[in-house]
Amino acid sequence: KRVLSVGEVTLEGSIVSELIYLVFNPTVFLGLMLYGLSSIAWLIALSRTTLNFAYPFTAITLSLVMLLSRLIFSENIPPLRYFGIILIILGVILSSLSKGEVILFLVEKVAPLWNNPQNQKNKKERSH
Repeated sequence: KRVLSVGEVTLEGSIVSELIYLVFNPTVFLGLMLYGLSSIAWLIALSRTTLNFAYPFTAITLSLVMLLSRLIFSENIPPLRYFGIILIILGVILSSLSKGEVILFLVEKVAPLWNNPQNQKNKKERSH
């Protein structure tokens, strides 16, 4: 909503003056500064780990944008997108683990949820 308040950027007139006006809009300027900081953070991350480990974490931005657009701009998010957010986060978690860690994660964290005595008790109560 805030960027839309700047108005449409057209190619009519002086492109340079329109770009200067747009860039120095406080909301756009803040966004550009945050983008610059994220680029620096990305370079720092790549200097400390491999690309195939770091890159899946960029998928989290999809989830953050959706959630922040809901919080800041009150945009409507359909329920299926919330499910997508959960899948993205689970995918990032699983891709950040090594092969052995994935199996260990599934055995130690996920399997107990299926075999939880409380869950078994609830299933039996529902079946009666």
